[in-house]
Amino acid sequence: MSLSVTALHSAHANLRGRMIDFNGWSMPVQYEGIMAEHRVVREGCGIFDVSHMGRIRIDGADAPEFLNMLLTNEFASMKPGLARYSLLCREDGGIIDDMVIFRLGSAEYLAIPNAGSYEKVLTWLNKWAVDFQGLSVVPLRDETSMIAVQGPRSEQIMERLTGLDLNGMRRFSHTQVSIFGRNVLVARTGYTGEDGFEVISESGDAMAIWEALMGEGCVPCGLGSRDTLRLEAGLLLYGSDMDESINPLEVGLTKFINFNKDFVGVEALRAQETAGVQRHLYGLCVDKKEGIPRAHQEVYSNGELIGETTSGTFAPSLGIGIALALLSSDFEVGATVEVDIRGKRVSSTISQLPFYVKKD
Repeated sequence: MSLSVTALHSAHANLRGRMIDFNGWSMPVQYEGIMAEHRVVREGCGIFDVSHMGRIRIDGADAPEFLNMLLTNEFASMKPGLARYSLLCREDGGIIDDMVIFRLGSAEYLAIPNAGSYEKVLTWLNKWAVDFQGLSVVPLRDETSMIAVQGPRSEQIMERLTGLDLNGMRRFSHTQVSIFGRNVLVARTGYTGEDGFEVISESGDAMAIWEALMGEGCVPCGLGSRDTLRLEAGLLLYGSDMDESINPLEVGLTKFINFNKDFVGVEALRAQETAGVQRHLYGLCVDKKEGIPRAHQEVYSNGELIGETTSGTFAPSLGIGIALALLSSDFEVGATVEVDIRGKRVSSTISQLPFYVKKD
C-alpha cells in the first residue's frame, strides 16, 4: 500500500530528508539531525511540514451548538479570531482525539485533529451532524497544507513575510493575511513550547511559502525534533499519552473540560471527578548515564509495578532523559521511582511539568 504524500514531498526529497511512514504518510523524521533541529527551534526558527494533520471545516447556524455538544471545552461563546484546545470524547469519557478549534466566523469553525485520528474524527462528527439541520462537515486536508513556523525568531520572520506587525497578536489567535497575493490563515499556535505560528494555505501555494521561509533563514525540521520539543514542553501526544482507553482527568487535562455544560461523555467524566481517578500522568527525569527512557517501559515503586511510560526521549535542552508515565500511585514532585530500561531498573525522579519553559 502506497503512502500518502504532502504538497511539500518533493522539497523534503530535495533536502534529503530521512522519510518514514507516519500514520500512513511519508514524512521527514529529520534532515541534518534531531539534535541540531531541536536546537534551532529553541534558539532561532525552524519550520515543519504538518500537512498530514487533519483540517475539517464545520459551518452552519447550529455550528456553535454542535461543537459545544461534542467537545469538552466551550465554543459557543468563543469570539471569531480565537482558537481553543479541546478534547473529543466517547460517551464513557475515553478520548477520541485532542484538537485545536479555530472560530473563523459567527457560524464557521476549523478543527485540526491528529493525522492518525482524522478519519475516525470525521466519522464521529458526521454521526452527530445528522441531528442538526443545515450543518456541514467538510474535510479540507487534501486541498490545504499546513506549515509550523516555530522559535524565538518566528515573529520577525513572519512579519517580513506578511508585511504586518504581529507583536500584538496573542497566543491562540488567528487572522487571514495575504502572502504572495493569496489569502492564508496564520495562527499563533504550535507544539514545541516556543513562540510560533502555523500557516494554513491552499496546497498549491505551500511550496512558495516553504521556500520563502527558508529564504528568511528558517531551518527545515522533521518529526523527530518535533517530538523532543513537545515532550520537553510537557505536551501530550495522542496515541501515546492518551487514547480511547484513557479519560482527560487521568492525564491532567481537567482544565480543558467545562463541567457547566452538557456534552457527549460529560456524565462519565462528572462521575470520575466525584470518585477520583485511579491513575495519574507524571513527568520522570533520568540521568542520561543511566539510560534514556522510551514508551511502554515498566515503572516500579518499592518493588511493585505501578504503571508504564507513555513517551520518553533524551531532552537536548536539559541533557537528561525524560518521560511521561501513567502511574497508579500518588507522588509528590521529587519522589523517586524506578523505570525498567532494557532490563535494568533505573532510579527516576518525579518532575514538575513542563520539563522545559521557554526563555523570555
